[in-house]
Amino acid sequence: MSSKIDLTKAYEKPDKKWRAYVWSPDDPEEKAPCTISVINGKPIKVECWENINAFDQLFCDLNFHNPLEGLHGVFDDGKHFSLFYLRLETFRLGTGIPHIGLLAKFLVSGVHLQKKEKKIEALYIRQQLIDEWSNLTPIEFKQESDQTFGKFNVEIDLPEKTTLFHSNELEVFLGHEISYSSQKVNRMILYPIPRIALKFNSPILLDKAITFRNAIKHLMKCFIGIECGIVESTIKTGDYQIQEIFTYENKLRWDFNSLSHRNIFLNMEVVLPFSNSILSSWFRIFGENQTAINEYYRISGERTLVNQREIFMNSIQGVEMFYKILEIKVKIDPKSKNGKKKGELWKKLESMLVILHGLIFEFIPDNEIFLKKVIETRNHFSHYNLKSRDNDPLIIPQNYLGIYSKRIELICNLCLLIKLGLPIKIVSERFKKHYYFLILKGENMHLNG
Repeated sequence: MSSKIDLTKAYEKPDKKWRAYVWSPDDPEEKAPCTISVINGKPIKVECWENINAFDQLFCDLNFHNPLEGLHGVFDDGKHFSLFYLRLETFRLGTGIPHIGLLAKFLVSGVHLQKKEKKIEALYIRQQLIDEWSNLTPIEFKQESDQTFGKFNVEIDLPEKTTLFHSNELEVFLGHEISYSSQKVNRMILYPIPRIALKFNSPILLDKAITFRNAIKHLMKCFIGIECGIVESTIKTGDYQIQEIFTYENKLRWDFNSLSHRNIFLNMEVVLPFSNSILSSWFRIFGENQTAINEYYRISGERTLVNQREIFMNSIQGVEMFYKILEIKVKIDPKSKNGKKKGELWKKLESMLVILHGLIFEFIPDNEIFLKKVIETRNHFSHYNLKSRDNDPLIIPQNYLGIYSKRIELICNLCLLIKLGLPIKIVSERFKKHYYFLILKGENMHLNG
């Protein structure tokens, strides 16, 4: 399939700025005048000149991370719109003219009531690392003369769409588009960007569509092996189009320069023969447990030096969760080597290690010591205010908590892939070629003793 690309179209999308009024869906009588700016490649900026009750929940978070789900509004020309997922950027209250600066993700034209009432037909997802996952690379070319930037007509062969999942309800497939740089230059780099698409056979509620989107997002993290958060989503309906205003061309360029096949755990070529059955099982599991799964991956993705205890306890919760939802049933010895009866968490984690067979022994040299330290540290944190055991050699030191947490999370992810239907032989072969495997082996010295 060939696509003719007219690069001059990149400059036919001017930045826009409107005057408008916004209000909360819960209080349509209280309105705030504002200015809305849409700049290509950046979040939507909303500047309000009056305070309304809807902003109160934003002010209580001085880090400006507390999101406001949605506001309705009307432009000066009378056209209605909605803004979704707003967060506070700046604010000035007190005497004088107030100023509340917000950043929004979605700007939706039309009259809307509740988000849950909207029905959608298709949901498209672009992810930062999907590019490398599908083995596509950028295409570079330049003009023959040094004339000023003009019209480029280029024919590029793009792959046909690849279906990853198909059911009576929806189809998940990999489509392709072209991304181009946005400055006037004589040399251009085109990016054949794959886009994961969820196409529904009949319109469904937006909340349900977002459930499918989140399911795909979390599973792609397991496939790729590193963070692959959604950068852009487009939701199409019969009357409206929702467009998240993030393009991040520079990040795509960074991805191509920094990634290689050793950074990608499983690529499309490996996953495709099993993708339909894997996604079928995953959609069912995720639909039944989405609140717990979303929270687990949210915490595991927010690593800092100060929240290692939270990350560790979240990894333990992952063991409890995946053991239950994957219906793991493995017979193990009910007693440890010293004859002590094993607790429930010990048996669950050991059952997951049994599923992985010899896949993980190289980065957990001694299962008994590993499990004993994990259990004792979990107990220590669970009863931290009752009895401190900071000098106990079985309690994992603060600076080593991340090493243990990463292993527990990896155990959960590998068990998930195997239980969803990916052969353990493939998982083992791919994992031992992944760069993270070498990092884990290098950390083994901290597990001894």
